[in-house]
Amino acid sequence: MEKIEYIHDHVTFRLLWQRSNECVEKLKDIPDSELLHFDFSNLGMKIFHDLIRELANFNGDGEFAVVVLEPDPFSYFHFHFGKYSGLIVKAHHGEHEFFDALCTNPGDSPADAIGYYSEKYVALLLSGDWFMYADRGWDGAQGC
Repeated sequence: MEKIEYIHDHVTFRLLWQRSNECVEKLKDIPDSELLHFDFSNLGMKIFHDLIRELANFNGDGEFAVVVLEPDPFSYFHFHFGKYSGLIVKAHHGEHEFFDALCTNPGDSPADAIGYYSEKYVALLLSGDWFMYADRGWDGAQGC
């Protein structure tokens, strides 16, 4: 089974990054009472993986992506590592592959793994409208 890897293709990442930013903009128009609230660190928990997986299965093909918005995925991450700070999780990937991918050293800097260094990220379904946005500065996250 192939493992989950950082996104290397510029077009693929750019489309997910743009969609992620559009998701964040949507939050401004949605009352807090209509949102699910998470802790920022939930990304690395089994229950969070299971929730995203169930939503992805219910709404489509079971696939989802995690896209880091900060630090800047272009001027920082791609500049230093030659890849983009995003992951595409396929339907056949299990929780262990997901957690391993979050902690994968992008190259000569284990501290820059998505699970450690991300300040802002979006988890979104590849098919469907559900997404989750997390901002370490808020010490929380919101799902819609």
